[in-house]
Amino acid sequence: YNSAGGDFIDNPILCNTYGSEPSCYFDRISVPGVDSFDGNGFTDDDPDLLSVYRYSSGGADREEEFDTFISADVVRTKFENQWGSGGQIMDYDIDRLNADDWANYTRTFATETYSVFLRVAAGAAQTVRLDRVTSDPAAPDQTLSLVGYFLVPRTSGYVFVPLTDLAGGTELTVNFSGQETLRLTAVDANANLEANFLMFVPAEETSFLPSISITSPTDGAILPTGGDINVVADASDEDGFVKQVTFFVDGVEIAQLTEAPFETLWPAVPAGTYTLTAEAVDDDDLVALSAPVTIIVDSDPPEVGAVRGSPALDAIEVIFNEPVDVTTGEAMGNYSVTPSLAVNAVVVNGQKVLLSTAAQGSGVEYTVTVRNVADQHGNVMVETSRTFTASSQNLAYGLQLYLTFDDGVGPVAADLSGYGHDAMMYDVAAYSGLPILWDEGKFTGAVDFDGTYFLGCPAYMGIGGANPRTISLWIKTDLDVANGNTALVGWGS
Repeated sequence: YNSAGGDFIDNPILCNTYGSEPSCYFDRISVPGVDSFDGNGFTDDDPDLLSVYRYSSGGADREEEFDTFISADVVRTKFENQWGSGGQIMDYDIDRLNADDWANYTRTFATETYSVFLRVAAGAAQTVRLDRVTSDPAAPDQTLSLVGYFLVPRTSGYVFVPLTDLAGGTELTVNFSGQETLRLTAVDANANLEANFLMFVPAEETSFLPSISITSPTDGAILPTGGDINVVADASDEDGFVKQVTFFVDGVEIAQLTEAPFETLWPAVPAGTYTLTAEAVDDDDLVALSAPVTIIVDSDPPEVGAVRGSPALDAIEVIFNEPVDVTTGEAMGNYSVTPSLAVNAVVVNGQKVLLSTAAQGSGVEYTVTVRNVADQHGNVMVETSRTFTASSQNLAYGLQLYLTFDDGVGPVAADLSGYGHDAMMYDVAAYSGLPILWDEGKFTGAVDFDGTYFLGCPAYMGIGGANPRTISLWIKTDLDVANGNTALVGWGS
């Protein structure tokens, strides 16, 4: 494949000499993202060997998933009894490809129509894609034009696989003229594909694959929630016409059209991230797929779900309902705390924002006001205020209920309404008055129940004393710490 950022050699010689001998591919280095791509990102023990082509005749230095290894294919005639300064000259494969790994190949072609074959071995059936590079092969982010597919079967050795449409029903021919850069991409390989070479055979012109691309919306577009999206594709066929275009969202068909213009309205799209693709079928029943287009649908601003203080009384955590933009999320002017409390620093961590503050007063109720913070798609929130009570107690996360008593000693839980309906602790069996077992609570005193005690308030007729009142608390939840579910009511040791 190409090396040094788009370099190639027409009619290379055979060698195994280190040091990039002229006209020989041995020991040349490709530029990741320009000449080749290894999605796993594995490297060699020696970083200097990254992407070196045919580095070792023994292959011992190669440890990347996608790399050059000595071929196990039948020895081609030109390699028989060939020797160089490094010993016998070997043939090499591209081995251990994974999905989306690719390599660029450039050569100068005589103007001709060609049948194309891939010499390959595979441990499982998989698809390899062939594209033309239509932009500068020496620069990153290259644009591509689909040529066809190699539908590789599971093999017991090396075989020739012809270039076909995606359905595999028709072998394709391709017109090449002059310098061409082609890209070979493993669509769904799993480290079990070994590709030896591409073979171009002059052929009579037959059929050409249609071409199709989604022109609207554009890749990476951010669109409003709940709106209609017009999906438009440009489809053509070099030797005939496109008879059908099908649109898909995340692999699910949303529309099928049989004539231009190829566009469809996708209505009332909810918030989310979606991948759009389109499929074209021409008059020869050849099938082509567009490159995927990923869009984000989101016009809802972030909301503040809760705020909480730290037990150290020097920080406030603001929790949003979605991850927020770092720039607006870390702007100190977007936060204020009353009673007056200085905010000294702000750090964003996804949907949580930590405000470092001046010392808080334990037991003081603070109001945090947040404004102008945007989510990661640019939607700006409305000004929102939330309150919390500063405490040095380390309150647990999760939905919990704390019933606060102002008492902390003595046998009675006093009625603060002023009507004298004090509560006394009773034993379930004896119904006898017992001293209340006070404990240290999250905020003030807490009652330590043991399963048989309850607080009784005799003759309670409501706060005004006129009508009876029944207070019910229904709690339905399971404590499942392993899966992140905590009980509605919690207590500590």
